[in-house]
Amino acid sequence: MRVLAVLVAVALSACSTSIPFALAPETTVHVRVLGNASHECVIEPSSDAHRKLQHWLAENQAGWSQLYYTPPSGGILLSTPEIHLHLFGDTAYATVPTGILTKQVSESEYAFVVC
Repeated sequence: MRVLAVLVAVALSACSTSIPFALAPETTVHVRVLGNASHECVIEPSSDAHRKLQHWLAENQAGWSQLYYTPPSGGILLSTPEIHLHLFGDTAYATVPTGILTKQVSESEYAFVVC
């Protein structure tokens, strides 16, 4: 049984991938907060939140895994023409051409994106 657990852990770690996130300095980011009081706002290119998001994306390019279930319906959606992120609790979901990838993150890391 231990051998199976080790093999599963190795297989899952081998599936880790990177996403080449790049947020251009002039790109406006659309933010949609989902839940009981759903609302939308934008992160303007000249804002502190935009610079923090650029940094967060650069720091979180590695360690993504393929998602094999439907992501939750709440949380925060961030979108640009090139980036589609869904942040919910301690998990980030990125929609890429091959499907949806997921990564564990801390809510405090992305607290600046809330409208």
